[in-house]
Amino acid sequence: MKQEFKSFSTSIADVLPPINSKSPSDSATNNHTKLINSLLLSDDNTNYDQPENFLEIEIVSARTYNQDNSFVTIYKDTSENIKGTTQNKQPVYTDYEIICRTNISLFKKKISKVRRRYSDFVYFKKCILQELALNIANNNNNSSKINIPEVPSKMILNNRFNYDLINIRLKELEKWLQIIVGHPLLRSNSKVLKRFIQEESFVG
Repeated sequence: MKQEFKSFSTSIADVLPPINSKSPSDSATNNHTKLINSLLLSDDNTNYDQPENFLEIEIVSARTYNQDNSFVTIYKDTSENIKGTTQNKQPVYTDYEIICRTNISLFKKKISKVRRRYSDFVYFKKCILQELALNIANNNNNSSKINIPEVPSKMILNNRFNYDLINIRLKELEKWLQIIVGHPLLRSNSKVLKRFIQEESFVG
């Protein structure tokens, strides 16, 4: 005879005392809610040691600058949450805010924030390829195993200041950069990568 499988998993609600659904008092309801929240918070915020060679990269926003030096900030995934205005103003260029959190000794700052234009990403790829080529010339064979993907393609000129397209470009550049920093040899040895992520002005 086939036996029915029974799950033994429980939720927080399963182990809490029930609330009287007929006439719950405000204090009982509040205490019940506080208990659930405290259990959830203690479960989600368990303190773990950071892993060795921890490096987290995020592009959190884009900023489009106008001819008069005013700007509009577009936040990732929130194209409606925009600060500033472009009314009667001519946009000139857009840059992206990169935030880095790391414990790798190569990086001087544990938390850093820089702004980069699309052209900086293109130049960064050129510089990191040159760095890898130099390493190969110096008999560092491991560098020949590193593949640098193509930078996301340039936006069409007429659409490059469209807020929705800028949001898409932001996420494309973030994904591309995360692939680069995800390589263990680059994140531990590339001085070009370190400068791109942490130095205010990137000169290669």
